Amino acid sequence: MSSSLGLKLEPPTEAEPSKYTYQSLSGPDKIRVLHLHRADSEEVECTLQEITHRDGGYQALSYVWGSDVKPYRAIVRDSARMVQGYIPLTESLNHALHDLWDAEEVKSKVFGLIRSALPRMASKRMGRSP
Repeated sequence: MSSSLGLKLEPPTEAEPSKYTYQSLSGPDKIRVLHLHRADSEEVECTLQEITHRDGGYQALSYVWGSDVKPYRAIVRDSARMVQGYIPLTESLNHALHDLWDAEEVKSKVFGLIRSALPRMASKRMGRSP
């Protein structure tokens, strides 16, 4: 595309997203679930929703594997598909989300993510790092 001045105009691009800022949950019975929309070789894409834990409709995914290094990310979009930021992901959680996206037998792609500290606490008590 060119302007009347002969300059080449590039279509606007989305700015690099910043880290997603979590809002406090609105009550003690509320949880945040991740709706997985895409997980391909480029990135994971999702929306986040606050629900009452009794509402159901999600699968719990508890994870502890691997290190605390978070070299991957999930792009968070709102209901209008606008980018809200990104969530850093560990390698193991990134792989798990990709596997769940690809799993045909997993029909619902809505997950409550729970990072467990139990193995880390046990390792520290025994003087080992996870």
